[in-house]
Amino acid sequence: TGALNEDDVELATRSSSKDLQLLEWEVDDLLQCLRSAKVSDFKGAEWCLDAAGHHYPCDAYSIPYDDVRRCRDPNGWTEYYLKFSIDEAGSVTLVMIRNHLSR
Repeated sequence: TGALNEDDVELATRSSSKDLQLLEWEVDDLLQCLRSAKVSDFKGAEWCLDAAGHHYPCDAYSIPYDDVRRCRDPNGWTEYYLKFSIDEAGSVTLVMIRNHLSR
C-alpha cells in the first residue's frame, strides 16, 4: 500500500519504548503523529545510537499534534519530538530513537 504500519516500526532504544509508555501511546499513535509532520517541523539531523550500539543517521521533527483528535494542531501548545531513521536496507523500517513531548 505504500503506507507504514506497526510492523514497519522498530523501537530501537529503551527510551523510545519508555517514551511511548509515558505518553500512553501505541505504535499506531506514533505513526499517526508522524503522518502529520511537515517539512517545516524538521529540527535537524544527527547520528544516533540504538540500544545495541549501532549508529543510525536520524532526522528529528517537532510536530504540533493533538493526540486526542489524532491530527495536526498548528495552533495547539503541544508538540511531539520524534527522532527516527530509515533502516540501511531501505526497506522502509522506521527506527525510532526518541518520541516525547517537545515542551
